[in-house]
Amino acid sequence: MDDVKCAGLTAAAPDVMDAALAVVRDSGRSGFPFGMPVSIERERHLPLLRARQYWITPKVSGTRVAIVCSSRGAVLVDRARETFALPLKGPAFLAKGTIMDAELAQEQATGQWHLLVFDVALLAGKLVEDHLGKRLEALSKLCPLMSCPQVAIVAKPMIPVAPGCAHAVAALLPSFANDGVIFTPEAEGPSKNGMAPYILKLKRVHTLDMQWTDGPPDECMWFGDAADMVSARSLRPEVVMEGVPVPGPSTPVVAEVAIVHVDRTRLHLKFVCTRPKKVYANNALCVIRTLVSAQDAVTLEEVDAALEGEEAPPASSAP
Repeated sequence: MDDVKCAGLTAAAPDVMDAALAVVRDSGRSGFPFGMPVSIERERHLPLLRARQYWITPKVSGTRVAIVCSSRGAVLVDRARETFALPLKGPAFLAKGTIMDAELAQEQATGQWHLLVFDVALLAGKLVEDHLGKRLEALSKLCPLMSCPQVAIVAKPMIPVAPGCAHAVAALLPSFANDGVIFTPEAEGPSKNGMAPYILKLKRVHTLDMQWTDGPPDECMWFGDAADMVSARSLRPEVVMEGVPVPGPSTPVVAEVAIVHVDRTRLHLKFVCTRPKKVYANNALCVIRTLVSAQDAVTLEEVDAALEGEEAPPASSAP
């Protein structure tokens, strides 16, 4: 987790880690305690954005983390379930058990690291079940009371989804790099670990995690885990891969790839980096849905048009 190391945070002591994981477990959650958004699709999700109240925020280029506070102190938990000590100062009630969702990101102009906090599932030992607007209001009051020497802690701004939000969201967090936006529904409680099908992400560049070894595309690129493996070649007749170090690894590793282009017959990928902390590649269903989203290429302007009641372009066919 390079961002955490760059921010000057170190591994949590075993007793602090155990206490934090107990807080997560006792809250009815496990692993990384919050859910992952799904890629937006035209036919599946634009009607949802019209029918339900959502909030929108930039998808900041950083590292997703959970802040977990216990009687032994505070930690950050990353998606690989590693824990890092967080020398957090704040209200004493946090130690009764608190779990918050955040992004660790670096401000471009100053180089200052920030924890951008955008949800809370457990506060002072009590489960939080309010609608999102109430949770955001609570965080806006709580975050100014918290501090840490290495990172600034702030409530991440969100705005209600409404016509014109494509322009309005661009003004949020202008000093942080971002690669898209996140849509979160008002009426749902805090997400739980796993995929959160009602939380949507709209990205400029879609990425996938694949299992990769040395060899031709029909042999070296696979998605899924031991119980659910599909080859990239099985998803599209023609697979093009660029930027891969040659030769590839002799034993399988997980690598991140960007989708350069996808249509009914062709899948063009670009190697980004290896993911040494990841054990499994994206599962087949996640890959198929991401390919649909990449092929749809929904834009924020299209979301605005849909909210205004204008006709969206025809939906693309599923792979």
